Amino acid sequence: MSKRTIKTIKKRNTTWNKYKKDNSDVNYKQYKDLLNKVVKFIRRDKSDYQHNLIRGFQYNPKRFYFIVTCEEQEQSKVKCNISSGKMVI
Repeated sequence: MSKRTIKTIKKRNTTWNKYKKDNSDVNYKQYKDLLNKVVKFIRRDKSDYQHNLIRGFQYNPKRFYFIVTCEEQEQSKVKCNISSGKMVI
């Protein structure tokens, strides 16, 4: 995460605590505005990360296959059967 995102998250948390203390509409509006900013920043950071990852694959195909293998191993550790609601290991 970028420094801007972390700073905004801290500010959002502070504003939430102010709102919980006062229960005023002004504090709630400030909190909602910061919440929307945080979501926007997180989405942008995630998008930037994915673009950088893809750019890295362009020059290093071995890295691509390493990431794919890791993802497959993570997914195969725990699978959830949605129809029965049971976890299969």
